[in-house]
Amino acid sequence: MKRYHVTALIGASLLFTGCGDSDDLKLVPVSGNITINGKPLEGATVAFLPAPDNKAGAPGLDTTGPSGNYKAMTRQRSGLAPGKYRMSVTLPLTKATASKLPDDIQNDPMMAKMALGLDTKDASSKKKAATPVAYEKDVEVANESTVLDYDVKAKEGTSAAK
Repeated sequence: MKRYHVTALIGASLLFTGCGDSDDLKLVPVSGNITINGKPLEGATVAFLPAPDNKAGAPGLDTTGPSGNYKAMTRQRSGLAPGKYRMSVTLPLTKATASKLPDDIQNDPMMAKMALGLDTKDASSKKKAATPVAYEKDVEVANESTVLDYDVKAKEGTSAAK
């Protein structure tokens, strides 16, 4: 699966898996810190998409806080089901980009990115992603609390590095 489809897929998966009984899903705490060049990265989306062989898993995500911390959530509950996932970190929207959106979705990072087409790249599209997936990795969540930290390496002069 191409990385630029990850956030859109997670959003769609959450939409369809958000209904129903979620109490039967065993979740374990998954948290961590995301930094960029060693400094906390606020407002990044940390997403977990279950691997095809992870039948018990459901997508999870969170947005990093001021200190770069996140705590994965699944179906409005804290944690992820044990198993294999594709973890991705998407850089935050800039205020200038978000200001071009309708008021009702400006404060929803997932919807804002989807509305701007920032997480879908197409060879025929002239839009360039302003919120690229900065990090993507296969991870495994054990049957116990898991901590997944990552330091994004941004190039000098990019808006994310400032």
